[in-house]
Amino acid sequence: MSERLGLDVPSTGAINWPYLTDTVSNIARTRHIPGELASQWKERLKSEATHVVLNTLTALHTLSLNGGRQIRDQIALSKCMKHLDRLLNKPPFPGVETAAAQLLMDWAFLYGGEDVGMKSFNILTSTSKHRAMLQGMQASDVAVTLREDQKIGMPQFVRVVRGLDFGKQFAASQYGSPLTGAAAAPGVLSFLAKTAVAASYSGSSTAAAAAASRNTFAAWAERVQQ
Repeated sequence: MSERLGLDVPSTGAINWPYLTDTVSNIARTRHIPGELASQWKERLKSEATHVVLNTLTALHTLSLNGGRQIRDQIALSKCMKHLDRLLNKPPFPGVETAAAQLLMDWAFLYGGEDVGMKSFNILTSTSKHRAMLQGMQASDVAVTLREDQKIGMPQFVRVVRGLDFGKQFAASQYGSPLTGAAAAPGVLSFLAKTAVAASYSGSSTAAAAAASRNTFAAWAERVQQ
């Protein structure tokens, strides 16, 4: 199914960005997620193959950044939310729970006033286990940059803003191993949390705004863990 869907580069398991860019652009234009595509992505989230799940998280992240609220409302109403919750509770391979938490965290950070953001918040704070995952995590650089661009009215110069490449982060944490190989040791996706807080924004007003935005979310994360 993953090869038919076209999200994965067969030789490496990496995300197929040209395919995803075209798919997201078409969905944004029509303001509708085709039922067949929604079903395929839902099934991919149930997979035990590393690259299939992680590339689907990247697809959802990218779609949410580019599709507008109408598309995000469709995501919130889809069964994908249930399967993201399942990834936190019963991860099919070690580390995917951190990736799913990062996606939900970005949605809560960017879209807290929308259904997708509120549902993400509820999932992340529903159990002590979920709240523990937030320790040391913050919104990703992609999410923080987008939020600050929106605040200052920065126009979008690319057809599609790329979401967080979860597969690339996972592969990097395995020293560049192909995603289609065996799952890594537990905790390998802690690299995602580290990169989410590793950006340096020193020396500019934009930097200060981004830091303040990130700190605000960090304070929220700390509160919900108490």
